[in-house]
Amino acid sequence: GSDALTAAEKNVLDESKMQMVNADKLLNSLDKDDVQVIKSHYVCQMLLNKSAYYFEKLARRGLITEREAGQFLEEIEEYIFDVLECREISHKHEMSLDAKKKMISSIPSYMLRGSVNNTKERAQVVAADVDTAQPLPV
Repeated sequence: GSDALTAAEKNVLDESKMQMVNADKLLNSLDKDDVQVIKSHYVCQMLLNKSAYYFEKLARRGLITEREAGQFLEEIEEYIFDVLECREISHKHEMSLDAKKKMISSIPSYMLRGSVNNTKERAQVVAADVDTAQPLPV
């Protein structure tokens, strides 16, 4: 057999590499803390799901009873709900400082309050307001 890639295979690999570059650009454009929270939640979900699968497999093979597996699975299910609740409730309304600045900078000038006429001064006022603000709803 030949180790050479067909044109279609090379095309698929090139497209895949381009998608990875685009994904990296997007991740790098996001707030690092937000990305870390998302990654942490994702890893927790993966580990909990793998744990549930493991206990199901132990029960199927007869290495633990169905009752024992059920107890572990109930506990794991609670942890999964805790992760989902954390993501949906604890972090749902948080917005990073950069996201706040970007959102506020997109507001048309006529909508900005106050008597600031100069665009540069207006940006400084907005930035100062954002720096002292609490998390905004998304």
